[in-house]
Order: sequence, then C-alpha cells, then structure tokens
Amino acid sequence: MPASKEYFIRLLMRRINADGVMERSLRTLTLLCKNTYPHITEDDVREIELRFSVEVYLQRVIMVFDRLFTLEEVQELLKFFSSPLGRKFHDSGFLAELEKIGRNLSAEIEQEFSIKNATNQQQISA
Repeated sequence: MPASKEYFIRLLMRRINADGVMERSLRTLTLLCKNTYPHITEDDVREIELRFSVEVYLQRVIMVFDRLFTLEEVQELLKFFSSPLGRKFHDSGFLAELEKIGRNLSAEIEQEFSIKNATNQQQISA
C-alpha cells in the first residue's frame, strides 16, 4: 500500500475518532476481563494491552480500508467527514450510540455466560 494511502486512512480514522472509540472499548473489555479472571496480574494486563493496542486495531482497520477502498475513495470519505453533513454525522453521537450498544451487548453476553456457568455448576454439584 502506498504511504500516501495509509496517511489518508489515518487522517480519516482521526476525523471519525475511531482510535478514541477503540481505546474506550479496549478499556471496557480489559475491566470486564479483569473482573472475570481474578487471577490475572497487572503484568498480564499490561502485556495483553500492548498486544492488542489501539495501534494494532488501527493497523487492522487500515488493511480493511486498503482492501475495500481506493485512495481516491478514501479521500472522498475524508472530504465527506470534513463537510458540514459529515461533521453533523460525527457530532450527532451516532458513533457513541454504536459504542454504547456494543458495551450493553457485551455486558448482556457476560451476564448470560455467568448465568449459564452458575446453572451448569449447580447441575454438576447435584
């Protein structure tokens, strides 16, 4: 991929705050996992956070954008998100709502696992 394409994809990711969204998601997931796996040490957490950093996420997103969009299309997306309508889309809170939905679903899934785990544990004990 040309360096210029990666540059524009990174600009786009900053424009739509994708790195901020991912950082908050990683923080939420880390807390969830720390609560789920109480024997995880702080060193384990730091190691995992390094392996699954925002930069790792951005690299994966960049590969997807590279595969799906031409440089010209990335530039058009950047123009859109720099336009009044694009800024309105971004500032509307739509992406925050997506993040909230993801957090809520994660909590619901975790709760379901917890319930099923407790049920299975009771059945085994009986």
